[in-house]
Amino acid sequence: MTHRCALSESKWTSANSWCISKLSAAIRGLATPDAAIDGPELRLYGGPADDLELRYILFDPLPAPDAHVVLVGITPGRTQLRRAIPAARQALSRGLDDDEVIRQAKSAAAFGGPMRASLIWMLDRIGLPAALDIASTETLFAADAHLAVTTSAVCHAVFVHGEDWNGKRPNILRHSLTRMFVEQILAQELRWSPAALVIPLGQIPALAVERCVQTGAVHPTQVLTGVPHPSGANNGRIYGSQPPAFRERLPELQRRVAAWRSQFSS
Repeated sequence: MTHRCALSESKWTSANSWCISKLSAAIRGLATPDAAIDGPELRLYGGPADDLELRYILFDPLPAPDAHVVLVGITPGRTQLRRAIPAARQALSRGLDDDEVIRQAKSAAAFGGPMRASLIWMLDRIGLPAALDIASTETLFAADAHLAVTTSAVCHAVFVHGEDWNGKRPNILRHSLTRMFVEQILAQELRWSPAALVIPLGQIPALAVERCVQTGAVHPTQVLTGVPHPSGANNGRIYGSQPPAFRERLPELQRRVAAWRSQFSS
């Protein structure tokens, strides 16, 4: 099967080599999973001493015309890299095709760690399981993965001076590299799921998706803003009363999900 992704097909030529079809040999050759974080093999741009460092993770944006929902984070980090690499190496050793390797890596690592539990908790409460006719959004990372696209404003892992990047410094829409990811890669990924409900998780993903709305990649009625990013730093907003509290937004989020369900089903 020929691998297609928003990176390999982008008019942004620098990105064409930043996908599994060019980097699977490097994945196989890693001495340890931590080499994906510390070694040169998967470094795509910059370095630890630079203002921004980009590292490959097996989250290539694949066409998903039948997806019902797109979940947009900021960028993968160390936790996701540490989970994605072993899953991908195992899939490669089994001889799976490139697209299936990507799916296995995403299933293991997308919004991995404690974030996933918080994300599932929120998505279940806004009524997404009923809208998708599933028991819980937990299955979007397993048996029902075909219903969802899990992605980020920048699909590969970004670090600033060795730390996970928060999308603010440098600003996602002001740094030339991250802006290109939004306008070229994320935009194409959203075009590939034309009927999906797009849920940006937090302020930075919302900025990225809004830019895609401005360029015509996604219609504004498809976008559901107001769901916080599921990082531990937001636990006060997610589970408590720290403003803007998730529970205060919940009735409006439930109403909008129900309205999307009615429109999607008609």
